[in-house]
Amino acid sequence: MRDKSGSLYYGGLTGMCLFHPDSLPINNYKAPIMLKDFIVNGSSQKISKSIILNPNQNNLEISTILLNFIQPEKNNYAFYMENYDSIWHYTGNKNSIQYFNLPKGTYKLHFKGANNDGVWTLNKNPLIITIKPRFYQTKYFYLLVIGLVILLILGFSLYKFYLLRKLSRQKEMMRYNNSNLSSKKISEINKRLLEKLNTDDLYLDADLSLQKLASSIKVNPNNLSQVINQVHNKNFNEFINTYRLTEAKKLLKTTSLKIEAVAFDSGFNSLSTFNAYFKKETRQTPSAYRKQFPDTKNS
Repeated sequence: MRDKSGSLYYGGLTGMCLFHPDSLPINNYKAPIMLKDFIVNGSSQKISKSIILNPNQNNLEISTILLNFIQPEKNNYAFYMENYDSIWHYTGNKNSIQYFNLPKGTYKLHFKGANNDGVWTLNKNPLIITIKPRFYQTKYFYLLVIGLVILLILGFSLYKFYLLRKLSRQKEMMRYNNSNLSSKKISEINKRLLEKLNTDDLYLDADLSLQKLASSIKVNPNNLSQVINQVHNKNFNEFINTYRLTEAKKLLKTTSLKIEAVAFDSGFNSLSTFNAYFKKETRQTPSAYRKQFPDTKNS
């Protein structure tokens, strides 16, 4: 029975018992909480401070246990997956939580539990879970894709350059379809051209032009251009630069002139043009070429 003050009376073998509900003590004990099970894709895993999983091991079920044995059915649990959850998940007296299809990344699982009187215990050492990325999610894959894209762009650019150059040569050759130069005349002009270049070193003149060269051997500039294209399969600049390149190689091999001096003494009108043409034709820089000849003092 209950009296007006709320006290309860019970009869027993030894007599009457009296107590008030407010006099019952509160359980202030912060019971330890710990991980109980860690299940990945349905299979139990060994628990450690840090767990590393493969990309397909991303379905997790995690359970904990609060070591409070006073009315344990009133224990409560909560979970928070850092870098994935935005709030704590309070699961009541259910001591487990599930995560499905977790993306790649590193997570920290925080968990806590409350005893029968609602006193919470927070685990101070969260479980670190790392799910490795799939191969196409790694930075190396991205770098590979970027590299392939660059190679494709470069290959397309080189192919475009090749087609444009081929088209330019075809147009150049078409200019001579109606030419009245006989093969004998072409041979004669070519002979005079080679003799002039081999004796007078006109190619050392950085300002040498098709008109100047044609005038020096007394032929029409168009006829000279035709001979260079048809006989040597080069345009005027390419043809003259082959002589300049030969001269540059000789200077690099036999002198200690600075690279810039070699460029200008060979007839090139700029250092950048010289370096680009030299590397294009020899597959190496002028400095690297010179190092093949140790007797030459490097500049």
